[in-house]
Amino acid sequence: QLKPKNPLTKMKKIILLSLIVLGTGITLTFTGCSKDDATSPIVTLLGSSSIDIPLNSAPWTDLLATATDNEDGAITVSSNASTSNPDVNKAGTYTITYSATDKAGNQGTATRTIRVYNEAEVFAGNYINCFDTCITTPPSAFNSPGIVTLSDSINRLVKINNFGAFGSNIGVWVKITGNTAGSQILVATGQSLGGSAQINAVYPDASKVVSGNPSSTSFFIKYGWTDGTNSDVCETTYFR
Repeated sequence: QLKPKNPLTKMKKIILLSLIVLGTGITLTFTGCSKDDATSPIVTLLGSSSIDIPLNSAPWTDLLATATDNEDGAITVSSNASTSNPDVNKAGTYTITYSATDKAGNQGTATRTIRVYNEAEVFAGNYINCFDTCITTPPSAFNSPGIVTLSDSINRLVKINNFGAFGSNIGVWVKITGNTAGSQILVATGQSLGGSAQINAVYPDASKVVSGNPSSTSFFIKYGWTDGTNSDVCETTYFR
């Protein structure tokens, strides 16, 4: 003979089931409200973020970077260095971007700017006080805006336009060996001065920087020229 069910037992089962459901609901609620990882990794450069290197330096070696994430710890860094590394034989500004991505897909970046420059750049620009003094030719005073331009491939090589007042379309390449007073200036013979005239003699010991101060650069060059008929030895001077 079956015993009648105890009403208290049934009630306990209902309460237990309710607690289980409630507990599950609480768990689901907390799980559903968990905060997503929205914090980007921090990328830290090794070395300076801005670097200047002279033309024709040794090949650039990337200084790399590191990255840390608040959830994942240390993570891998990639960069575009393979395509953006500076060409040390071409003046210009190069930018390397370093990036790192965490497991949640957040990305952090950092950049390094590298400037490849001509060390004679302080002499580039306009000169408004120029004159040419020769042994037999009358002295010439002249102004030639934009007289000095820089080579973008050979360090310390510059081009002097209207060299010695021979004309604004005449450019002579010279190498300024240093930025301090007394630094030699080297000139190659055979450079054209227009028509049949050309430089046929150079005087490196007498061709010097007067001042390499950015606000008042000045220099002079002693040279000889000939056009096959006439010739002279001159000193051309540039002040600003």
